[in-house]
Amino acid sequence: EQHTTDQTPRQSRAADQSEGMDTSFRIWDDYLASEEAWADRRHLIARNDIREGCEPFTLVHQRSDVEHAVVLLHGLTDSPWYMRDIGRCLHQQLGANVFVPLLHGHGLRDPAGMRGVSHRVWLHNAVWALRTARASARRVSVGGLSTGGALATLLAFRDQDRQDLIEGAAAPHRAAPRRAAEPPAEPLINGGVLLFSAALRLKNTGILRGHTKEVILRTPFARFGDQIGKAMLRLRKGRDPLSGDDRFRYSTMDLGAAAELARVIRLLDLKRKPSWFSAMRGLKQPLFIAHSEADDTADIRALHNLQRVSAELNPGQVVFFRIGRTFQVPHASIVLDQIAFGNSGSPIEPANPCFDTMMRCAINSSIFR
Repeated sequence: EQHTTDQTPRQSRAADQSEGMDTSFRIWDDYLASEEAWADRRHLIARNDIREGCEPFTLVHQRSDVEHAVVLLHGLTDSPWYMRDIGRCLHQQLGANVFVPLLHGHGLRDPAGMRGVSHRVWLHNAVWALRTARASARRVSVGGLSTGGALATLLAFRDQDRQDLIEGAAAPHRAAPRRAAEPPAEPLINGGVLLFSAALRLKNTGILRGHTKEVILRTPFARFGDQIGKAMLRLRKGRDPLSGDDRFRYSTMDLGAAAELARVIRLLDLKRKPSWFSAMRGLKQPLFIAHSEADDTADIRALHNLQRVSAELNPGQVVFFRIGRTFQVPHASIVLDQIAFGNSGSPIEPANPCFDTMMRCAINSSIFR
């Protein structure tokens, strides 16, 4: 199912961001304190290390009969603040519990050039969040923006493959002994997947293909060049080049972090098409995709491919909400119901004029039926 919005956009509302995060959002201190969530105690951060408004948060109902929980993963150099409009909508309109972790290396008062940032820790962050969400509701879904969308897709494929392996081992013709102490693994994601501007492939730039950019980013030369460039900028500006007017996102794209995204995309490529001769694979979980034709970061064609093969596996369970180019919705703006402002008071990211319609389609999709 595909939706291409042609509604007249409503006027964006300006958010009052003068005091950081809305008081209805609860800072997720248990997440910050968990060594398991961060893979190693060396990666732990204190609340005071985080920029105001960039903290991980939860929106949890105080009752035991919650049907849906959703883990939302933010984008590269972003923070959980960018997921708050979607989180609020799912919490208030759907009645879902919402969990939004802060990914390793993001949202810090001192970004330290994002040194040591790792996609492996991002996956630990996300898996811990999913396990926590699993204990709070009967059905758990995962969603994400950009890099968060790529991580969500990778986790969904891994979960799917794990369940396929268990079901295959349980089949009569492939019976395999199971140790008594090894219970059947429950899926982490027994709901669906929500992708917002998901970066399954970088977009082509001129003659440089997105896939080629990913290969270059994964080379040691890209990281070395990034370190030299940031050192020169620090000397010239007298501060970390990632610090700027945006309170909730780093001011420039970090190439070292982008290299970690390229590694996530490579892992996804191997999941989606394990070999040159194999067919493209899709997700079996219900799937909602939202993408803008004006997105100049993530290639929409990769999402169309995922939609096509997933719909073949799961007819009627895939929705693609495609925002026309005439609306000029940029990459990160797809998740914003309100304009984002910088420290100076200047608008730095426009709102998505189709936000309300997009979220109605998401809530009414098969993920939440």
